[in-house]
Parts: sequence; C-alpha cells; structure tokens
Amino acid sequence: MGYCVYENYPTDKARIHFGHCPYAASNGAEDCPRPPTPRGRWHGPFDTFEEALTRAQETGRQVSTCRHCRPR
Repeated sequence: MGYCVYENYPTDKARIHFGHCPYAASNGAEDCPRPPTPRGRWHGPFDTFEEALTRAQETGRQVSTCRHCRPR
C-alpha cells in the first residue's frame, strides 16, 4: 500500500493520502499521481509514510493527512 501527496496551491497545503484512497487513486488503481491541474499537483507514489511526509514538508506548505483514509 503506497502513499501520495496532494499539493494544493489555493489552500497552501500538502495532504498525505494512502494510494488506494478514492481522493488519490486514479481509476481505482494505486497509480497516483493524477495529472496536475491549475489548483495543484500530486507527488508519489511513495513506499512509506515517512517518504510521503518528507516530500510534503519539502513543498513548504502546511502538511496534513487525509481525514478519509487516515494514513499513518
């Protein structure tokens, strides 16, 4: 089970998701990232939560985890 990070430009946040989270998975597959949009972009997939956390912190944005899939 992998992890993905969504960097949201308007909210200035980076949110960590499990790869299977419906908010992260593309077409039901754990193949995030989805293509970038004007509102943000996806990073990953990452093998560990620590790798995803490091990437989220590197964005310089406020880091949080998804309330739906609750990665740790």
